[in-house]
Amino acid sequence: MGCQKPVAKLKSVHVAPRQAMLHGAAVAAHDRRRALGRRWTWGCGTARYGSTAVVLLASTLGPVVAGSEDATATSASAGLPGWAAHGRLDKVAGLLSLRANVNYQDSSGGQAALHAVAQSGHVAASLALLEARAAVDLEEEQALRPLHWAALHGHVAASAVLLEANAAPGRPPDVLGQHPLHLAARVGAEAVVELLLSQRAPPDEADAEGCTPLLWAAYGGHRNAAMLLLAQRVDVNARDETGQTALHWAARGHTPTVKLLLQHGASAAIADTTGRRPSFWAEQELDGQLCALLAAREGEAGESSGDEGRSSKPWIVNIEL
Repeated sequence: MGCQKPVAKLKSVHVAPRQAMLHGAAVAAHDRRRALGRRWTWGCGTARYGSTAVVLLASTLGPVVAGSEDATATSASAGLPGWAAHGRLDKVAGLLSLRANVNYQDSSGGQAALHAVAQSGHVAASLALLEARAAVDLEEEQALRPLHWAALHGHVAASAVLLEANAAPGRPPDVLGQHPLHLAARVGAEAVVELLLSQRAPPDEADAEGCTPLLWAAYGGHRNAAMLLLAQRVDVNARDETGQTALHWAARGHTPTVKLLLQHGASAAIADTTGRRPSFWAEQELDGQLCALLAAREGEAGESSGDEGRSSKPWIVNIEL
């Protein structure tokens, strides 16, 4: 299905998380279905990447107690993401001096130190890791790159550092077919959206569910992010796999975004695969003014359900003599 909201926020729709086994109860807490909650799970503390005790043991006792230089380097590698995520440059420098592998990926999700620091947005730590030759486009288990994480969390400075280090602004996408721009649009990180667009990130590509960045911006009611995308002349009536457009998603209570989309030619008469037009979702929100606005635009459109550009009276044929 398309870019749907969590069950708790969307009336008359029940969607089970597709990848709940990855994140359990965290999936439904912050975002819509399809395990997008995994991207809200910070998960880069020392509990995940090696405890403080292990790191201190390796750094204070060194290879003699650890048994070998390899054992010390392994302990240092495991602790690096946690300290980097906290912006502890002293610890990062110490672990790197112990020959920590800057591109070490954990076994539970494939995240490395640069992924962790991209989530927390510590610019200085990012620069230190990149100076140590961290792979800027390293993919973790879900094919998320550090720039995906920085964009998702709205860290414009961290995103700029990664782009300056030649991170790809668009492809390759993650396992859901999403680029960093999809994620920035989804959370309304307009500064990151503007930055990515300035670096020629594809503004109108659809993800695995058919959702373009504009649909994601509309889903969250992020008017300013939507305005930046519309300035790129994206398809305002693009549909996701359920046939819903940005207007369908904005109609779920986001009146300013609805008005913006209508100003840019969004059609209120397009029906999704179940026959529902944007006004249906305004009705679910009990928004009388928005319902009236969309209903009026439906009448003006003169389009049949889901068939833009076709006559609402197919038996009428225009013949030029």
